[in-house]
Amino acid sequence: MAGGTRERILIVGLDVGDGVLLRQWAAEGSLPTIAKLLDRGSFTTLETPADTLHVASWPTIYTGAEPGEHGVYFTFQPAPGLQGYRKFAADQYGRPTFWNVLSRAGVRCTVFDAPYTHPEAGSAARQVFEWGTWAHHWMPTSTPTPG
Repeated sequence: MAGGTRERILIVGLDVGDGVLLRQWAAEGSLPTIAKLLDRGSFTTLETPADTLHVASWPTIYTGAEPGEHGVYFTFQPAPGLQGYRKFAADQYGRPTFWNVLSRAGVRCTVFDAPYTHPEAGSAARQVFEWGTWAHHWMPTSTPTPG
């Protein structure tokens, strides 16, 4: 914190977004807010395992772990010991998300509708789940829960 100001970081991840069109429409004036974000920040296309393991991309970004480490490959995961599958669960990744690590270190984090996530034990992050997702894998909710 320089001069008493608080640094803020906004990360926007677009699932099935087209970066070429996004930048074109922003430059043409159709997306003025996106244009401001692009002008003041940075934009990049991430290399992910999406070509072969499309669901594995988000957990890889959230945890910094490769699919072989976090264990998420598809929407419905093989369930060891069961003849079938299981949907995503809170303990699915086997390691915390980056916002959980940051929130435990005292950094205020708000996460809005990150695909394939659940509330994490011990996380102080504010989070909205399954609000505008294209494929529901859990239930719409938020943390902390009102009460």
